[in-house]
Amino acid sequence: SSEHRSRMKPKRSCVSSRCHTNGQNGRPTATVFRIDELLWEVLDKLAYKYPGVVFNTSIEVRSEEQHLLETDNFRELVGTALLNLIDNAIKFSSATSATITLTQDQGRAVVIVRDDGPGIPDADREKIFDLFFRGPSVRHIPGHGVGLSLTRQIMELAGIRLEIDSDARGTEVRVRF
Repeated sequence: SSEHRSRMKPKRSCVSSRCHTNGQNGRPTATVFRIDELLWEVLDKLAYKYPGVVFNTSIEVRSEEQHLLETDNFRELVGTALLNLIDNAIKFSSATSATITLTQDQGRAVVIVRDDGPGIPDADREKIFDLFFRGPSVRHIPGHGVGLSLTRQIMELAGIRLEIDSDARGTEVRVRF
């Protein structure tokens, strides 16, 4: 019936000139988008925030693997998570650059974010996803300890795997779609 279809239709609401599509019960609705296009949008926002920072960016996906760059997921949320990860790479790095690589591994798109900061101390590694956690070595850097907690929740909702490796030479985050 048309009444049933209209109830199932996602609601649209515009907030500050951006429209968000919400499914039933206010939950986000997945849409098809290209990961590389979203990544460029995120980098544009961060280039505005950090005008002196160099984003060393590479896309290492062969033309016959271009289909791996398309995903059906929560575009705005995934964009927020990527922004948080790259923002952290800049904030916690000792240099004014970050390396972002879009590649593929085992038939899946992977975004790799690397920095050359001091790394995450072993004692803090289990806590970095805790809401409001700020390690003693980074308390002098502006922030509230919300970014990685939010990012982890978004990745879990989106079914995206998040891996973090860190040592004294820096931190590498892998986002596996």
